[in-house]
Amino acid sequence: MNGRARLRRLACPPAGQAGQALVITVLSLTVLLGMTGLVIDGSNLQETRRQLQNAADAAAFAGAHDLPASPSSATADALTYLTDNGSQQSEVVTNAVSTTSTSNDTITVKLQRKPATFIMQLLGFAGANVTATARVQVMPVTGMSTSDANYMPYDVWFEDLNGNLHKVGDIVPFRSDAWVQENVSQNNPNWNSNSNSFKGYSPASGGQVNIGDVIPAGTGNKCGQEPIAQLQQIYSDGGTITVPIIDYGSGNGSNLDVTIVGFATLSLNVPNQSINQGCGQGDFLGKIVGIAKSRGITGGSPPQSWASCGTGIGACKPVLTQ
Repeated sequence: MNGRARLRRLACPPAGQAGQALVITVLSLTVLLGMTGLVIDGSNLQETRRQLQNAADAAAFAGAHDLPASPSSATADALTYLTDNGSQQSEVVTNAVSTTSTSNDTITVKLQRKPATFIMQLLGFAGANVTATARVQVMPVTGMSTSDANYMPYDVWFEDLNGNLHKVGDIVPFRSDAWVQENVSQNNPNWNSNSNSFKGYSPASGGQVNIGDVIPAGTGNKCGQEPIAQLQQIYSDGGTITVPIIDYGSGNGSNLDVTIVGFATLSLNVPNQSINQGCGQGDFLGKIVGIAKSRGITGGSPPQSWASCGTGIGACKPVLTQ
């Protein structure tokens, strides 16, 4: 064999070695393609999950603002916010109102989507469904920070002059020179006091007030002490305030104490409203409204049943539980 033939023989590997090299190359490309697919399709999967969870959260919170009064409105509003946040009705697995603590206090929205795959599809993997669930419960506000801009140190009596429990839509005087006469039914044993000079203003000491607290009630005019400017600004902005609900007053003269049994969210946008800097110049009125702008602390011991979210009078706020 001459030298040129020997070189050609050395340059061409045996057929078995060539096959092995081809197999290794194909396997390497497959692994590389799979890793690339995991990165690209995995990122798409995570982004889909994030979008779906955002849509579920937004839908559940939107629906919760209608609870517990209107379950049908809750599920309808949930669908509206769902589409506004990048999802669609065909992806809805669950959109339902249920009961956790009080009737119709919880809404659950569950979505499902099958994200598109790109690289992994070439390898025969069709991908899996992605789900997202949001459960929001409307819970009673059981405490308020006195530094909360929404909190106001005024009181709402728990019932009207006819002894009917207050409800959403009632207009109540929360500050008046005739607060007792305008709020407490005659000879009501819960008003165990001879003091008729209470104006509704009861500044609490400490940083927080809670259901069950007994706080001193300021009697007589407190000109210069009441947060009139803040009330005027909230009224101008169309906002709401949250005030304690009381069902008991005891003591005599200036030694009057009141008992907090709940919190009410009030809109100041009511007819004939007159919030001014003077004293004794009309009532400050509020309309008991829903939960949309309620603030405060939830949890702890629930309020009395008539001051809970299920009856409308309690200040409530939606809380994400899942």
